Amino acid sequence: IADLVKYEPGVSVAGTGDRFGLSGFIIRGIGGHRVQTHVDGVRSPEEFSFGPFLSARRDFVDLDSLETVEISKGSGSSLYGSDALGGVVSFTTKGPSRYVSADEPFYAGVKYGYSGEDNSSNGTVTLAGGNDRISGLVSYTYRDAEETETNGTISSNGSTREEADPAQIESNNVALKVDISPWEGHTLRIGYDLFEHENQSWILSDWGSVVYGTMIKSRDAFDERERDKFSVDYLYEGEFLFLDSVQVKFYQQESESQQMLNEVRQGRSGSATRFRYSEFQQEIDGVFAQLGSIFDIGNSSHTLTYGVDYYEKESIGRRDGATYTAQGFSLPERAAFPVRDVPITRIDQLGIFIQNEISFLDGRLLMTPSYRYDDYDAKTFPDVVWTNNHLNNDLPTNFSDSSGTFQLSGLYGLNDSWSLYLRYSEGFRAPSAKNVNAGFVNYMSGYKILNNPDLTSETSTGYEGGLRFASEKMYVNAAWYQTDYEDFIEANVYQGFDMTDGFLMFQTINVGEATIDGWEVAARMTLSHLFNSVGTSDADWMDNFKVRFALASASGRDTVAN
Repeated sequence: IADLVKYEPGVSVAGTGDRFGLSGFIIRGIGGHRVQTHVDGVRSPEEFSFGPFLSARRDFVDLDSLETVEISKGSGSSLYGSDALGGVVSFTTKGPSRYVSADEPFYAGVKYGYSGEDNSSNGTVTLAGGNDRISGLVSYTYRDAEETETNGTISSNGSTREEADPAQIESNNVALKVDISPWEGHTLRIGYDLFEHENQSWILSDWGSVVYGTMIKSRDAFDERERDKFSVDYLYEGEFLFLDSVQVKFYQQESESQQMLNEVRQGRSGSATRFRYSEFQQEIDGVFAQLGSIFDIGNSSHTLTYGVDYYEKESIGRRDGATYTAQGFSLPERAAFPVRDVPITRIDQLGIFIQNEISFLDGRLLMTPSYRYDDYDAKTFPDVVWTNNHLNNDLPTNFSDSSGTFQLSGLYGLNDSWSLYLRYSEGFRAPSAKNVNAGFVNYMSGYKILNNPDLTSETSTGYEGGLRFASEKMYVNAAWYQTDYEDFIEANVYQGFDMTDGFLMFQTINVGEATIDGWEVAARMTLSHLFNSVGTSDADWMDNFKVRFALASASGRDTVAN
């Protein structure tokens, strides 16, 4: 995925391919839950991290399964809702219509690849068959890898180690798709995806390290993550009353991350064995309906898009662990396991949106206003696992909010090649369950994390302008942007001492206002255009080779604390 966006300015991927996987996209300095990622219109599982032994990330996509990736920079809240404050990454997977038709009713393909940087091999088998009325696709991808190599030469155990810690990584991805078109203009799509990933790591760089007078003699981990998604889509394209297009989607997705760590340690009381087990589960069920109408009013043409987006999402996290002496006796822990750092939370979100792309001057000027209203409601369900570890805490707080967001963009064609665009956008993001209700006490180390029922939703206002040049052999885009954020949420900010127990306090808070501004330039051109421009060649074969580059700069500031 990181290679995919290498030449997309202002877009990068956080995390690595080792152990916990990639944590998600960063768009113009904003990442995490503020960038919405979805596959075939279904939101990807959330990232959830708590402490050193729980890091459930969003690396649930196999690149070989993808048909296209669309990236929207800046707030997309006016069409996509609460978690699109920083941008949107839309993955579309391959379907049977990519491979078969009435003239070519069968397709079979095999792909194999190898990479030396992590000694990885991957293979994909794709089978598709059918015609214009009904078609199906079966695709399977397998990947096997080791740790990503470093340039270090020291292979010793402990903090001086320069070589990567050993790892065995395996993933499987299965996709089943069926397209049914009983009548012209009507299509029913049924899809199922299963993604599985396993990573076994031997963390040699931790061997011999000393923490609180205890030496780590060995440490290894085994991590798993899985996502399965089922969806049914109805698509219509034609002319029926005032409708020109219809899309209705029903979907269900379940994901789970499990992370296990075992270590042998030597302390003042002798040798001991410690294990940690963490899991994060999420289930989302939703329906999405979008209608389209095309019409003319006077000298302007209108493409109206409007609809409703509803989903219900439940999140469950749990950590467990124990430490035993060589004689089998249990030692005290820093937490009373099992523990939930955030109570079970169910989120209901309803969004209603409308957008109108208005064309003037025979298509030279496009104006696109859009508006969305979101109603967000998060309910908590504190069970016995949560209450056992929060005996002196208040019950967790339910959170609800609603907001309307507006966007207006304009594109003007100066001539056949040059165009100018401007964009104004508003964003909205409700705080996550972890932001509002995270609670944790470490009695042995003397600190605690407090919940914050008074958190408010983040909002943003963005401005962007750009100039584009597009021809058959050359494309250039230059852009400037500024986004102002209010009630920006920052996690685990130091809040001083609690005078009643002497513990250090940390809490997620709204820090006030922040601003990110920057500029981007991207271009690609054929070699023939490059050399013809300096009068040195007119060879047609140079059209087959392209030169491209991307350059971006961003600056962010907390405008309250300066």
